[in-house]
Amino acid sequence: VEFHPWARVAMVAGRSGTVSLVEVDGQENKQIHSLHLAHFPVRSAHFAIDGEELLIGTDVGAHMYAYDLQTEKARRVPWPAKRGRTEQTTSQR
Repeated sequence: VEFHPWARVAMVAGRSGTVSLVEVDGQENKQIHSLHLAHFPVRSAHFAIDGEELLIGTDVGAHMYAYDLQTEKARRVPWPAKRGRTEQTTSQR
């Protein structure tokens, strides 16, 4: 669970690949949005500092997701290549 930096919203994410946003009002706490990332067991999820995006990571695969809260679109963000792997590939050419 993580709270939005300035809105009354909490984010809940889990290994199922589902990320949910909940309005925190102390009464009903309604779910306001849900996102499912297929074959992507969520290991960590955080609001960006400006509160405009979610940054969603896993411990499998070679990428993470950045999810724009305004457009409701997710984009894959590749992890940087490991230094050893890059040097080996370069030296083999």
